[in-house]
Amino acid sequence: MIDPRDNRGKRHDLHFVLFGVLLAVMTGKVLIAEIHRFLVRHHHCLCSLLGLSVRYTVSDVQLRRLLALVDTVTYQHFHTRYFGWQACLLASNSWVSFDGKELRGTIDGVLGEKRGLCIVRPLLHQSSISLSGLFYHGAKESEITCVRELLQEDALASQHLTFDALHTQSQTLEMVQNAKGTYIAQVKANQPVLLEDLQDHIKLIAPIAKQETSEKGHGRIERRKASFYPTDAVCFEEKWDSSKFAVLVVVERESTQCKTGKVSRETSYYLSNASIEQITPQEFLQAIRQHWSIEADNWVRDATFREDRIRCKEPARSKTLASIISVAGNLLRQQKKGYLKAMQEELTYNLSLAVPLFKHADFL
Repeated sequence: MIDPRDNRGKRHDLHFVLFGVLLAVMTGKVLIAEIHRFLVRHHHCLCSLLGLSVRYTVSDVQLRRLLALVDTVTYQHFHTRYFGWQACLLASNSWVSFDGKELRGTIDGVLGEKRGLCIVRPLLHQSSISLSGLFYHGAKESEITCVRELLQEDALASQHLTFDALHTQSQTLEMVQNAKGTYIAQVKANQPVLLEDLQDHIKLIAPIAKQETSEKGHGRIERRKASFYPTDAVCFEEKWDSSKFAVLVVVERESTQCKTGKVSRETSYYLSNASIEQITPQEFLQAIRQHWSIEADNWVRDATFREDRIRCKEPARSKTLASIISVAGNLLRQQKKGYLKAMQEELTYNLSLAVPLFKHADFL
């Protein structure tokens, strides 16, 4: 990654500082003041890990300045290449979902702002590994265009993808179809004509397959029944022709609270360009269920990494910290050693435990 600063008077190496910040975030330090204290406290350890002799620690002011100078696209791509988080390297049965997450600390409530800077990223269902993402401002830009920009990479568009109703757009689905990828897209009231067509269709035809699951957890019992319908007899609007719908999946969910016995029900509709001969009903239902793993990951970013507590008026600095949190989460998850919080605590007390996370890829 290129350092954008002029070499004259440059006192702190950008890569050395960013490595220290990444380790700080991996131990749960995300506020700039506590990151700075971490860098000061562990300066000699960081020098030892990297085999460097750095005389001065970075100041709080310089740390903030350096974080604002980082090219986040290059930063994410650098780690993606080093650690193998590339779409072209995914297993053939991998499923990927997309979602945007608002960085709450970028919203200025004094000025009455309602939206702030957001990050949108692809997430692997099975491992919860984040791929390189993009940023947009919720009040001025759209998550839809960001996802389309990400899908311009053929290696990603050709994967198995799940979309929520926001991204059930003809242009988005066409990009996946043209790249010979597979999608499952939810249909809700934001596409009223399409939803009405589907609801009318299931009244006239019998399902070609069914799949049921039941599980208990979080104080409730959830039952899901999925019915699969062919779509060749549906007369869709012309704009959907290039999406090549092949199957409609109707999922009926019933949730029973164990304590109160309260029952809630909902019905959801999904369209896919893959038939049940290409993807089994069980895999369809599992992919639909695991799509929401990205919502769980958003919660982890706020609860475990405390991303929502970062208050920052400088967008460039907020983007850098969000990108580092993504990398830190990926590195911890790759270890598969239990709860991320427990792993953070272990690293806090023994920073040398982080060495194997990097040396396996010749990072150190």
